[in-house]
Amino acid sequence: MNKRILIAMLLCLGSSVAGYSEETSADTKASNDAAQEGKAMSTVDIRYMIDDVAAAVAFYTKHLGFALEFDAGTAFAAVTRDGTRLLLSGKASSARRAMPDGREPVPGGWNRIHIVVDDIETEVTRLREAGVHFRNEIFKGRAGSQILLDDPSGNPVELFQNSARAQEGKPMSTVSFRYMIDDVDAAVDFYTRQLGFALELDSSPAFASVTRGGMRLLLSGKTSSGRRAMPDGTEPVPGGWNRIHIVVDDLEAEVKRLREAGVHFRNEIIKGQGGSQIQLDDPSGNAVELFQTSERYQLK
Repeated sequence: MNKRILIAMLLCLGSSVAGYSEETSADTKASNDAAQEGKAMSTVDIRYMIDDVAAAVAFYTKHLGFALEFDAGTAFAAVTRDGTRLLLSGKASSARRAMPDGREPVPGGWNRIHIVVDDIETEVTRLREAGVHFRNEIFKGRAGSQILLDDPSGNPVELFQNSARAQEGKPMSTVSFRYMIDDVDAAVDFYTRQLGFALELDSSPAFASVTRGGMRLLLSGKTSSGRRAMPDGTEPVPGGWNRIHIVVDDLEAEVKRLREAGVHFRNEIIKGQGGSQIQLDDPSGNAVELFQTSERYQLK
C-alpha cells in the first residue's frame, strides 16, 4: 500500500472510532513504522457529517470524481480529489459525538464543497439522469454559473463554472469550500490573524477568499450570489456542522492562545486513539475543527 495514503488514513481517523475492530487496529500497528515516512496531503481538510458512509463513498466516487482513500466501514471514510480530502464521518465516528449541551452534529446546512466544472449544463444533465437531487436551478452571474445539489445525507455540494472572462486563470484546486458569512471583514481578520490563512481576494462586503495549505475557503457575505435564496424562499445562512479540519502540532497551546483571543469553543478537547480534536466557532458561527494527531501516529 502507498505509504502516503497510509499516513493519510491515520490522520483522517481522528479520535477512536466506535466499532473499530481489533483486526483493523492490529493492521494499523503493523503498518505504522512504514507509514511515518509519508506526508499528509494538506493541513486543512473538510469534514462532512454522514448518515450512510457506504452510500456517501459511492456517491462521491461514482458521480463527483473523488477517489477512495480510506474506508472504515459504517464509521468513517475519506475520499480525495485534486489535493482536497473530504472526511466522511458516520454516526459511530468521534466527530459525531454530542456537544456538552447535548446537541448532536448532523448532516445538512449550507456550508459546502465547491467543485469547478468545465460545462455545468452537461454535468447537471448527467447527474439528473443519475437521480441526483438539486436544490435549485443554474444561477448565472458575472463570475460564473453555479448550482447546488444534495449528497445522500443531505449535505450540499456546489458545482461552479467560471465565466469566459474568469477562465483565463487557473484555480489552486478544482475543489474549494464555501462558508456563509455575516461579516466578511470580520471573517477575513479571523482566518488570517487566528488560523494562519492568507488573503487571496477581497471583494468585501460581498465576498473574500483565503487560502492555507492548498485549501481555498470562500467567504460568502449576505450580498454574494452564494447566499441567494432557493426557489422555495429558503435562505442560506451560517452555521451547521460541516466544517474545515485543521491539523495542528500542539492542540492545547492552540486552544489556550485562541481562548485568550476571545474565540468561542463548542466543546472541550476530545482525546482518542488517533488524536485529539476540538470545535470552535468563527465570527459567523461556522464550525472549525482543530486536530492533533496522537504521538503514536505522528511523523518522526
